[in-house]
Amino acid sequence: MSCGRTCCRTPILNTLLSFGSQTIDLHLDNDWNDEQLEGWLLSYFNTVQAVMGESSVAPCAYIRGRVLTQSGWLSDTDITPAQTSWFQQVDPEGRETVYTGVYTDPLLDTPVVTVAQMCKNSDATVAVRLFPDQFAFHSDSDLLPEDASFYICDGAGVPVSVQTTLNESPEEIAQYVQELSGRIRNGEFE
Repeated sequence: MSCGRTCCRTPILNTLLSFGSQTIDLHLDNDWNDEQLEGWLLSYFNTVQAVMGESSVAPCAYIRGRVLTQSGWLSDTDITPAQTSWFQQVDPEGRETVYTGVYTDPLLDTPVVTVAQMCKNSDATVAVRLFPDQFAFHSDSDLLPEDASFYICDGAGVPVSVQTTLNESPEEIAQYVQELSGRIRNGEFE
């Protein structure tokens, strides 16, 4: 199986997040003000999108209690990262990159997977929201039986990519895939 642009670039994404978090720490250690940080981060966000695919990702950063997106600094009423599941999963020592399951982003109102890394020397965090509907997975179809379906799911069994000939609604397919995933976890097909 080969996969598309976003899924095969996870090592690159990890490298971009490490670079981002280390550079943020460096700039904070050098007492950069918000305007300087914003200028560098917007350039960094553009680089992340150029590497990962502009329509595939939405980078952001949490610095000094505020969130910066490509649209600028969010107001305190827009979102509180500390209340989000992805932020609660971030390694406080910045050693690990965290990948969430699929969830609906409150700002974008669309399904996303968030990949995040906390800086090692500050409480700043850099994150990239990935859009599963932009993932491009391609199976070697001649290896699959005729009318076969191909599903890629997150850790909770939520479909991230679906290739199927079924004529069901996306909701029905998602329910079927989650039931199938549960049966697999329960060892029903061993």
